[in-house]
Amino acid sequence: MDQTYSHDQGYNALEAMAKGKVVFTGAEQQFMEHYKLTDKVAINAITDVDYLVNELSFLIENPHEILAIGKRARAFIEKEHDYIKIAEQYIETWRTS
Repeated sequence: MDQTYSHDQGYNALEAMAKGKVVFTGAEQQFMEHYKLTDKVAINAITDVDYLVNELSFLIENPHEILAIGKRARAFIEKEHDYIKIAEQYIETWRTS
């Protein structure tokens, strides 16, 4: 679990997602909309114990979802957080400002 008071994932979550792990992090609706996601790449971590228990129970009862979310998480990281792509965005921003 990472960033329960956040609307996006933190670095620890990114590292885990890159390894295909399921993370509980700031995956709010704004996160989903910003990245135009329709399927979960992470579980939204909110400070509600009942919600967290339900989400964990779902994963325990549906282990195939752990694999599916993990694969989507890895693909998300490759698409949105590739170091070369990010460096190119920084260069382009620097050039145009």
